[in-house]
Amino acid sequence: MFANSIQDLQNSLDLPYEYCYKWKLHVNVAKTKIMIFRKGLSDNISVKYGDQELEIINRFVYMYLGIVFTAGGSFSDTQSTLVGQALKAIFKLNKCLYKFKYLLRVKKCTQNDFVYGELGRCPMRNYRMYIVKYWTQIILCDTKRYI
Repeated sequence: MFANSIQDLQNSLDLPYEYCYKWKLHVNVAKTKIMIFRKGLSDNISVKYGDQELEIINRFVYMYLGIVFTAGGSFSDTQSTLVGQALKAIFKLNKCLYKFKYLLRVKKCTQNDFVYGELGRCPMRNYRMYIVKYWTQIILCDTKRYI
């Protein structure tokens, strides 16, 4: 629920409370939180669901998208969270790749594209393109250089 004032929020919470009370439904108040988007700190704010006071939080993580909402409205926490998740994913991919390189008994300096091609992880047209690029590099290189 969104509201422009604490009183509007309290009125918005009273409606579902009355409905749930009438139909004997229960809301898990322990999992219900309030976030107030503001620049400064506000004191003495109390929002209740029925007779139970709701917890006011300063940070909420939307797990499915990895977005972090903060009371100040900044997305720097979101950015750092997503960067951390991307680094974990890259590390995991590299770990799998090095395992494949170990199984194939190739050096660590072997290009990843060739390893993926050998494992059948890329389309054949990409594999042919790498061979043509490598062959062009051999033809155009200096004769004193070993490839």
